Amino acid sequence: MACRFKSGSGYHIDKMSSLTEKFETGVDIKDLFYTLWNQKIKIIVVTGIFSIGSVFYSLNLPNIYKSETVVMSNSSGNSSSISQLASSYSGLASIAGISLPSSDSVDKVSIGIATLKSYSFFEEFIINNDLFVELLAVKEWDESNNELIIDENIYNKSEMKWVSNTKFAENGKPSNQYAYRKFITQHLSISKDKLTNFVTISVKHKSPHVAKNIVELLVKDLNEKTRQKDKDEAERSITYLEKEISQTQLADSKIALNNLIQKQRETIMITNTIPEYYFTTISSPIVPELKDSPRRSLICIVGFLLGLMLISLYILIDHYIIKTNKNNS
Repeated sequence: MACRFKSGSGYHIDKMSSLTEKFETGVDIKDLFYTLWNQKIKIIVVTGIFSIGSVFYSLNLPNIYKSETVVMSNSSGNSSSISQLASSYSGLASIAGISLPSSDSVDKVSIGIATLKSYSFFEEFIINNDLFVELLAVKEWDESNNELIIDENIYNKSEMKWVSNTKFAENGKPSNQYAYRKFITQHLSISKDKLTNFVTISVKHKSPHVAKNIVELLVKDLNEKTRQKDKDEAERSITYLEKEISQTQLADSKIALNNLIQKQRETIMITNTIPEYYFTTISSPIVPELKDSPRRSLICIVGFLLGLMLISLYILIDHYIIKTNKNNS
């Protein structure tokens, strides 16, 4: 009788070989059923432990709520003005030595999404709106009192002091980059409809009120940031163009420069009169009544099936492989 090596990788190969032989020769379904039936107590106990564990696990998970808004690109923004300038005055602008972008080089929706996802925007956003505690230290939401329950291991509310022990924390306060990574991966979601170019901005949070507030602040801050940026650029352009007019003697150049100045003044007027300068809200965010996750029933089902599968697999391996190998040795 051949002796099989049963240590290290050889033992695992031997088990796989035995399993392969068992499948090649066929498995008696009746024998398999009786094998599991004879171990029914063990199956019930182990499956029950996994099921109860999954129930406790799912109940300890906080509810996550999602608030979202649908926005569209505002055609009154400065990008459209640049496109008009490029198509109407590119020739005259070249006489004045001014370079304008081509109209097809501007994609406001993509630029807006990239801005919202950028670290530089997030850093200003979280600091200006003081959202560190809401994004990093909330343990759960007390629905009855509409209060945020703060994790004392991260932020000491009574002393108003950060006490986080993460390696990305300085003096107990998590870094801006750590906050950014958590925000992008756990809270923020942005999608664009390829057909309509509508943008859906959604935020998940343990509090539905915080989720709604952050969505509103994101759109508001993006509109304000781009509005102020375009206004400042237009004012700088007017200053530069007026200087160029005073230095040129060519009538055509003066006409071109005056036209450019007029367009920049129109841009300034638009920035002063349109609140939703970059993105116009189509569907405003709401405070959701229903949670988005976790799906506790699914967690319980997975826990039950996982326990049943593991204990059944162990019993079959023990019966068909381990005991068979012992009998053959």
